[in-house]
Amino acid sequence: YVVAEDNAAVSAVTEEHNGIYFTDKANDWIRVETGINCGITLGGYNDNKFYEPGESPVKFTIDDESIAKITKVQGCLVNVKGVSAGETTLHAETSDGQTASVKLVSYVTPVTTTTAVWTTPNTTTTRIDGITFGSSSIRIENGINGGISLQGYNDGKFYEVGESPIEFTIDDEQIAKITQVQGILVNVMGIAEGETILHAKTPDGKTASVKLIVPKAVVTTTTAVWTNNSTTTTTVSQTEELSFGSPSIRIELDINGGISLQGYNDSKFYEPGESPVKYTIDDESIAKITKVQGYLVNVMGVSTGETTLHAQTPDGRTASVKLIVPDRLINTTTTAHVINTTATTTQTVTSSVIYDFMPTVEIDKSPMVVGETREGRFYNPETKKTENGSVYSTSDAISIDYTKGSDTFKITALKAGEASISFNAKGCAFSGYVSLKVIDDKIKGDANGDGTVDMADVVLIMQALANPNKYGENGTEEVHLTAKGKANADMDGDGLTVGDAQKIQMKLLGLE
Repeated sequence: YVVAEDNAAVSAVTEEHNGIYFTDKANDWIRVETGINCGITLGGYNDNKFYEPGESPVKFTIDDESIAKITKVQGCLVNVKGVSAGETTLHAETSDGQTASVKLVSYVTPVTTTTAVWTTPNTTTTRIDGITFGSSSIRIENGINGGISLQGYNDGKFYEVGESPIEFTIDDEQIAKITQVQGILVNVMGIAEGETILHAKTPDGKTASVKLIVPKAVVTTTTAVWTNNSTTTTTVSQTEELSFGSPSIRIELDINGGISLQGYNDSKFYEPGESPVKYTIDDESIAKITKVQGYLVNVMGVSTGETTLHAQTPDGRTASVKLIVPDRLINTTTTAHVINTTATTTQTVTSSVIYDFMPTVEIDKSPMVVGETREGRFYNPETKKTENGSVYSTSDAISIDYTKGSDTFKITALKAGEASISFNAKGCAFSGYVSLKVIDDKIKGDANGDGTVDMADVVLIMQALANPNKYGENGTEEVHLTAKGKANADMDGDGLTVGDAQKIQMKLLGLE
């Protein structure tokens, strides 16, 4: 898939032809920032072929390349970079003669140096450098993990727990320390009362920072109260404050916004869709919850207005925050007050709403066995629909059964090997992808059933012959010979012997 350098993808949906289109008629132009790649999708065309980066069945051209230029193509995706301020037009033409075009408005990236000055607890200094923590300061509880999200960066990749493209650092680790990272999320725990700074640096050199405030440690006391016929214990706690970190949060129409609940942590790891916290919204016609994971909740604007998001923890504590869903705007204007020791200046920055999605894919990703068939589904994470989707793989280790328009598919394992599968869904600028491993459980010599033949199989055979009580078919060891492994290990068909282990060794040495 194509990844925009600023991690922005315009999921462009204006129509010039009955078949292909860039955007809807209400939004007939796209904003492009100078020096920054922007991914644009051509809709309405699909020839059911998979294209590598640099390959496309569509001819993309720009009228004036001194204003904007094409930097990369892949199928129906095109990356465009602003060169100078001005307006020009992007054209697309398919092999069957369909055409579409859209106006590109290129503007010069503002350069601003910001010095953060805190005069009161409510003073906010805006950084205009591409990424932000969304606040000038964040409260972190002593001994409690707090989840913090970095905004403004997305490279379109999925990261496991412990993986991140961002370099997170803390000035004083005696006050707070980083306990875990995952992509743009970082968990920070308070160590001692005080203040320090959390920094983030992206691979392309962008930086952001936020003040971390660790308050005095919480003290909990328990008072026993006796009544006439029973004993009741009442716990009086100076518990840590539960909050969303702000009295109000802006949520865009049709755009998922990630919100983190602060002040609660039960030291457990939660998969997507799992949470110990009960989240509710007063008016779901204005905003709705789309996903939860632990203390993180994704909320999407449905219609213009205001409503309230509530959270309740298992121990009965509650927190709420006002959600503000503004009118859909192509452009928003932010005024940043930049303060330093010599002068105060004001700069107005115009930015655009960016759409950046890849399909959600649901399938068991564990290794498949030759002959196995597995079913899955994929869809646009916003609309929950597939519409005009496609599934591709160039691997001969699998076959794919997919009917265009359906949101389900079937994968059949044909032979041992690796298979990379890509998924495209309407409205998603990027392709989703899944990697599967296919193993042959009938490989001659594969005594331990791991899909490969190596010295571990030789060792297991010798152990099973020497100590069948521990390593034989009914052995007590966790790793022991199974009936299937015994059949695989019998190289000459006359039963399992030392000779079979010797034959496997010779095979590995290339002598047989």
